[in-house]
Amino acid sequence: SKPPKSILFIQAYAIEFPDRPGCPWMPIERFISGKGSYGAGFVKHNTNSGFVDQDLSRITPQLFSAHSFYASEGERLVADIQGVGDLYTDPQVLSSDYRFGDGDLGPRGMALFFKTFQHSSASRAMGIPFFPLSKTKAMPKIKQNRDDDKEQVICHLPEGDDEKFKA
Repeated sequence: SKPPKSILFIQAYAIEFPDRPGCPWMPIERFISGKGSYGAGFVKHNTNSGFVDQDLSRITPQLFSAHSFYASEGERLVADIQGVGDLYTDPQVLSSDYRFGDGDLGPRGMALFFKTFQHSSASRAMGIPFFPLSKTKAMPKIKQNRDDDKEQVICHLPEGDDEKFKA
């Protein structure tokens, strides 16, 4: 089924200058101009270190980041969402094994995102459960049925929250 709102990412490139000393390189991407439907120009919606923009009441960028985490079964989270409207550029992928360069803050970056992520009726409708930040509480498991009818644990919830946020 078609998602209620589409997003796009601009393709970025790297240019290397092999004939110059040190073989420098430079990232290149198209300039995004204009204003989104909320009247704002270029906006940084979230970062790889936990910032989540609360001013514009935009939930699409935050839901995309949270969805990327649960769709990858906790292996990845696409953060550093920025751009004009729903045309984004220069994301940072966070991974469980730090494979995406210096900006990949790994599980700590993922936890920092969820520390500031605000649940809403839209996130619950998408099946995005509450993300626990503490291992000191009893954590019942949330299970997700996969296409092969096997269950897979995607999240542990603090005691008492398991009924509110079932995936």
